[in-house]
Amino acid sequence: MVKALFLTAGLFGALGCSPSSNICNQTLQPLLLTDGGPYPCTRGDDCPRGAETYVCTTTGGLPPLQCVSCDGNACTLHVPVACQ
Repeated sequence: MVKALFLTAGLFGALGCSPSSNICNQTLQPLLLTDGGPYPCTRGDDCPRGAETYVCTTTGGLPPLQCVSCDGNACTLHVPVACQ
């Protein structure tokens, strides 16, 4: 079963704390192949992820948990940043 999260921020993240989740921002990291090239994908389910990483959805909001997405045919890791 694929786990999905709601993602409000666009590709470059967004500022603005979500008090209910205590998430204010996110960092984006490209997922790379062993040769250093981008990990190819056609959808988020194609991206590699660990047990605690989910597939992002683009319905809005900052991700409350770490997730992966397929952006421009390359996998991206979204890491939530807690409010300070």
